[in-house]
Formats: sequence, structure tokens, C-alpha cells
Amino acid sequence: MKISGIGKYAYFAASETDLEFGELIVGGGSSLKHPTDKEFILRNRSLVRASFQIVPVETDHEPVFFFSPLRGVIPPEASVPITVKYTPLSPGTFTCDTFRIQTPGGHHATLSCRGKAIGPRVSLWKKNLASNLIKANSLNFKDVQVGIMSTRVLVLKNESNVAARFNFMAAPCGVFGIDKVAGVVPPLLDMSITLTFCPENAGNFYRRLFILVQNHSTIYVDILGTGYDNEIRPSPFQQAHVDAYRLRCQHHW
Repeated sequence: MKISGIGKYAYFAASETDLEFGELIVGGGSSLKHPTDKEFILRNRSLVRASFQIVPVETDHEPVFFFSPLRGVIPPEASVPITVKYTPLSPGTFTCDTFRIQTPGGHHATLSCRGKAIGPRVSLWKKNLASNLIKANSLNFKDVQVGIMSTRVLVLKNESNVAARFNFMAAPCGVFGIDKVAGVVPPLLDMSITLTFCPENAGNFYRRLFILVQNHSTIYVDILGTGYDNEIRPSPFQQAHVDAYRLRCQHHW
């Protein structure tokens, strides 16, 4: 009696070798333009069952790409869809990870996943003399009599599809006051912040307000005002004076 056989090893191929996720907002959801999930097909081209496992090549950082399923068995000459989810962690980071899809028989395929994490788009606006909104990096209360309170409105505009938490690095009370020190700007909306200026004595007043926004770089606005009374009326105070002073400090003039 003669017994013979032919050994077969598993051989499979992936429909994609590169997955490009583009730019995604940290903590944001999926959209048609910027999906968080992508799919590829893993095909078993052999005549035997093929078990597979997906492992990362680099393991020195926190994972941001997740596979479902991560392992499994593919019947002969069949295929299975695999979903890859991108969950960015830190805004401003670009990630390119390589993964190995391997079988116990030694065959493997590689897949590269790329994506860039960004934060929400938040900007500062104010109203000009025509009551139109313009971008603001400075807010000038101009001349205000001592003991009289003047108000201005600063608008925080959120141009992204994820809520933006903010916090002013300032106390709510003082010569310059803020009605909302912290809060949340809803997606694709804006929030008005009322600022007050009430000088207790005559003089020029200046303060740079820093605003911390979650998953966003720090933004700021310069606040200026001049207090006067019947005896003292200081010279007009403009943003150009502040810029010139900071330039001299920067270059040690």
C-alpha cells in the first residue's frame, strides 16, 4: 500500500497595502469627508484554512489604530472584511504605523496606516464700528472715566464639529473683568464673552489674556484701556504701543 500527500501552506493577500486617514480631530466623530473607520479585504487564496493574526511592527508608543477582527480563521478560497479604526490622541501628531498580518505557516503581508491628529478650530472675533464681526487679537476700551464701567464683547467661534472647552487664565474680577472664565463652545457655534473695564484711578492699563482650549494651542487677546478723571487725562493708548514695547523686549533694545 502506498500513501502519499501534498502539503499546502496558507497564502492570503490584502486588498490594500496602505490606508490613509488624513486629518482627524481628536475626540471628534466620523464624517463622510473624514471617516474614522476604513475597511480592507483579507483573501485566502489557498486550498486550506488559514488562521491569521495582526500584530504591530512598532510597539514603542500608544496604539491609535485598532483592528476588528484582530485574529481569526479564513476558509479556503474565501475572504473576510477587516475594519481599521483611527483614534488620534494628541493634536499636531502624525502617525504612520506598519502592521504584519501573519499565519503560523510563515507567510505574512504588511499594511501601513497613516493619519494626522488635529484639534478644534477656535478663533477670536469682535465687532467693529459697523457691528460686523472681525478677527480679534486686541480689544481697546479707549478712554473711560474713573469709576465708570465700560463693556466689550469678545466672541469665541468654534468652526469644528466637536465641542471646545476653554478657560481664561485670569480672575473674573479686577480692572478688567470677565463674565465667563470657563465654559464649552458647542460644535459649529460661537459664544459671546463680556469683558468689562472699570478703572479705579487715572492711567493706561494693559493685560494679555491667555485662553486655554482643549486639544488646541493657546490663544490670546490683548486688552487695553485708559482711565481718566478731571485732573489727569493720560495720552491715548494703542495696540501699536504694546507691539513696539514687546518688540524692544524681544530684541533687548
